[in-house]
Amino acid sequence: MGRKVNLFLVLMIIIVVLGMGALSIYYQRTFKDVNQEYNELSEQNAACQLNLSTTVNKLQTTIKNLNSTESDIRKYDTLYEQKAQELQDTEKSLNDVKTKLQSETLFKEQFKRQAEQYYSQVQVLNANVSSLEKTLKNKDFLIDTLQTKVDCLEDTSDGNEDEC
Repeated sequence: MGRKVNLFLVLMIIIVVLGMGALSIYYQRTFKDVNQEYNELSEQNAACQLNLSTTVNKLQTTIKNLNSTESDIRKYDTLYEQKAQELQDTEKSLNDVKTKLQSETLFKEQFKRQAEQYYSQVQVLNANVSSLEKTLKNKDFLIDTLQTKVDCLEDTSDGNEDEC
């Protein structure tokens, strides 16, 4: 039994040593894989953190730009409202001027027609005056002729009236 116990103990020690070796190899491979996965995940995490920080910076820049753009849009909205009001005022003023211009054009045409009528009346009156001046000259000539005849008749005796 002494030999069997020693052989049993040696066998047990060998089994324990082989088991520990197998466990050591198993754990080395397992931990090597786990360590490798950890390193890969750590690298991926670092890349993700870098990507996240870049994305956050871009997001912050975009938010600043959007806020700036929003402010600009508000300014342009205010400017647009002002210009729209100015345009409405200008259109109203333009319509008023247009109405006045149409009214003045109408008056001008009426005055032009009246002026043409007056001009034609002046021409008719000038023609009448010319006609009357001719008639007057003829009458003056007739008066002068008759006056000469009267003078001649006064100067001559009653029997010599035919000479005049």
